[in-house]
Amino acid sequence: MTRTQIRLDTLSDVNKFVAEMTRINDEVWLEDGNGSRVSAKSMLGALYSMEFTHIYCYCERDISVHLM
Repeated sequence: MTRTQIRLDTLSDVNKFVAEMTRINDEVWLEDGNGSRVSAKSMLGALYSMEFTHIYCYCERDISVHLM
């Protein structure tokens, strides 16, 4: 499993991120490092994750090319 810290600062960031994550066939999650987890493919989940102090993106395979 890969873990990458990301930033989602604006609504535009969230829109672009969710659009990119929906192109991935694997499950992708956003976590705060304290156990809160939401789907990275969900607009509502990604918006909620903006409240996390740190946002980590998790996936079974390396998706770093999608996070640029």
